[in-house]
Amino acid sequence: MEKRYVKYKDTLKFEKDGFVSKLLSQILPCENTESVKLYEQVEKWFLEIDSKSHSVTREIGISADGELIIIGPFESSRGLWTDSNISINPDDYESLTAYEFAKCWAEAESKLKSLV
Repeated sequence: MEKRYVKYKDTLKFEKDGFVSKLLSQILPCENTESVKLYEQVEKWFLEIDSKSHSVTREIGISADGELIIIGPFESSRGLWTDSNISINPDDYESLTAYEFAKCWAEAESKLKSLV
C-alpha cells in the first residue's frame, strides 16, 4: 500500500466548551475524551494518507509552538482523522516526505510512551 504525506494547517479553531469540542466529545469514543483537550491545541497536522483510498492512516498533531502533542492511532486513541470517513486528496495539500513524517512519529511516540 503506497502512502503519501501532507501538512494540513488547522483553520478550524477549537474553543474550550465550544460547539466543535462538544461535538467531538459526543462522536469520539469515551477513551478519546482526554484527546479532545489536545485537539483544541493543534495548530497543524501531519497526515499519512493511503494513495489509493485517500483515507488517513496515521496523524500527528502539532501545537502552535511546534510541539508534537498527539498521534493517532496510539494506545487506546484511534485518532481524529484516522477514525473518520474523511477522504483527503494529497494533491490538494503541501507535501511532506516519508522521512520527515517517520522522524516526527518516532519522536512523538517516544515522548507519549514516557508519559504513560
